[in-house]
Amino acid sequence: MCVTEDCTLWTWGENEFGQLGLGDFDKRSQPVCVMEEVKLACAGEYQSFVIKKDHTLWGWGLNDSGTLLDADRYCHTPKLLLDSVVHVSCGSHIIVAVRQDGTLWAWGHNIYGTIFTEPMYRRCKPVCLMKNIAEASCFPSDNNVFGLAIAKNSDLYCFGGEKFGSKINMSIRKAGGKNPIKLAQNISHAYAGNDVVFLQDKWNRLFAFGRNELGQCGTGKSTAGIKIPTLIMTHAQQVASGYFHAMCLQTNGNLWIWGGDYGINIAQR
Repeated sequence: MCVTEDCTLWTWGENEFGQLGLGDFDKRSQPVCVMEEVKLACAGEYQSFVIKKDHTLWGWGLNDSGTLLDADRYCHTPKLLLDSVVHVSCGSHIIVAVRQDGTLWAWGHNIYGTIFTEPMYRRCKPVCLMKNIAEASCFPSDNNVFGLAIAKNSDLYCFGGEKFGSKINMSIRKAGGKNPIKLAQNISHAYAGNDVVFLQDKWNRLFAFGRNELGQCGTGKSTAGIKIPTLIMTHAQQVASGYFHAMCLQTNGNLWIWGGDYGINIAQR
């Protein structure tokens, strides 16, 4: 998915569940225009979401977890989901969105307890989780889904994902049960990966902690899980986290990649 400078959305690639939003199930090898007036795009594993300039949230693709808010298995054209949305992030089973009033909402299949106010294993309609939130993030992983939320005062909170604490050698769930846990202060952006977290602070420094068996934390080598946020680089502008790797665009235009994929360790090359 790509949003151009004129706010036009283009998609290409596989399309077996209609995730390209083009009204069919045919894959595309070249970009095709889907809609205009798009402000932000978010791609999940088999589904897609966008926020338009009027703050409406649209989604399409696979709907096994009910994230498209109906009973159909899939949708191959954009469907209106919510209004007044300023930020969205998609996991494998849930969606989290921040609305204009600063409330954090989540919906989908609560298989990992990410929607901490509702029973596990239940399909949930949009539920308000927190207030005074500026940004939220979750990762499309089938292993475990946790969420990150940045409050308007720049405090970072973690919620959901019962396995998350043990995976990264932190006692998050033991310390707070189902309630959101405050992890850090002075955070401008947070990126949830596959049991790894990347934090960008107010001074554009990038920190990481979590799983690191393939060097996905960016320390330059493979290690056991990193317990506390570790400085990776400065002058960070934007970050993207893959399944076992990550990328960072710096303010000077340099693009960095680290980690690995399926046994190939980028950090040790």
